[in-house]
Amino acid sequence: MKQKKIAGVVLASCMAVSSGLQPLAPLAEKISFSMSTISAGAVSSADDFSFDAETGTIISYNGSDDDVDIPSEIDGVAVKSIGDSAFAGCISLTSVTIPDGVTSIGSSAFSCCNGLTSVTIPDGVTSIGFGTFNECNSLTEITIPDSVTSIGAHAFFGTGLTSITIPDSVISIGEGAFYYTPWLFAKREENPLVIVSSIVIDGSACEGDVVIPDSVTSIGERAFYYCEGLTSITIPDSVTSIGGYAFYECTSLTEITIPDSVTSIGYNAFYRCKSLTDITILNPACEIAYGIPDNVLIHGYTGSTAEAYAEEYERTFVSLGESPVKELALGDINGDGIIGADDAQAVLQAYVNTISDLEDGLTDAQRKAADINKDGTVSGDDAQLILQYYAYTLSDKEVTWEELLK
Repeated sequence: MKQKKIAGVVLASCMAVSSGLQPLAPLAEKISFSMSTISAGAVSSADDFSFDAETGTIISYNGSDDDVDIPSEIDGVAVKSIGDSAFAGCISLTSVTIPDGVTSIGSSAFSCCNGLTSVTIPDGVTSIGFGTFNECNSLTEITIPDSVTSIGAHAFFGTGLTSITIPDSVISIGEGAFYYTPWLFAKREENPLVIVSSIVIDGSACEGDVVIPDSVTSIGERAFYYCEGLTSITIPDSVTSIGGYAFYECTSLTEITIPDSVTSIGYNAFYRCKSLTDITILNPACEIAYGIPDNVLIHGYTGSTAEAYAEEYERTFVSLGESPVKELALGDINGDGIIGADDAQAVLQAYVNTISDLEDGLTDAQRKAADINKDGTVSGDDAQLILQYYAYTLSDKEVTWEELLK
């Protein structure tokens, strides 16, 4: 059967379920594809694809099969990625196998493939893009391989997912990635605070006082969006980031303390929190995007980014005094929790500066962490010891500074 294509933008056609929902409005503006009517047929050949040989990207599917086995090579060139909207709107597509060698699946790649029931994602894929499987309402289960580190916003929005395996390798999950799936509804029934891969992805059904567990490292975008029943929240020192719109219109939230472990607060994270009166930001170097309400008192250390934010946006700032000196672990010069080559390089640079009669460029805390042999100076010997320690960790061997100093 000859393929019939209708070019258009996804608006009401495949987004009926999201009609009138403000958080999801941007989705319709970002997905564009060709609607297709497809007949059953044999496994697809290379001729069924538009392909960019320079990047190894499948641009679009032009065949008429319902079961598609994407080839690993096209005209002798390895397939490395599935492009944006490549299969979008193939409503009769029921099964697709993605070959080894593919590392990324683009935005809206399979959006509105309403008949899709089976997808095989190989090890090697590192990212799943924006709206990749949006509105694939026949897709009920999927396994994400250990190679994946990021899942884009709305990636599985409106699918029929009841089961999904998400590995610990995933460190980033975009807003609304699982909105309107049976899986998320079931998760909320189990616990209104939904945590995946140490990320709070949904807390919109929470009420009262919420304590985030120490296992959490990130509060995702729109995690508590429109959570009007939230009255207070305790954020542990394990959390390092708060996503955009995370507490948008949490109208009952009155005050919040952001621990010094948090390095970034996303855009409009507290916007329209009309009862919020006080926010305390304990990390003096925290990156703060716009979105703290006008009437909120911002508490922070003198000279901090919190003070700079208050000055820039004409908010009232309340000083907590001078910032305390944060102790660093021996050898961890940059304070990232890992002793590695970057730390050795920082020590070497400080040593070069010193012998060139320049300031070493280190803080007191960094200077203390850099003096491995405890001789009162920062030198090439300290850098060498850090590199030795790093070499042991790369070979999965345990070693202590005491053992290295013998």
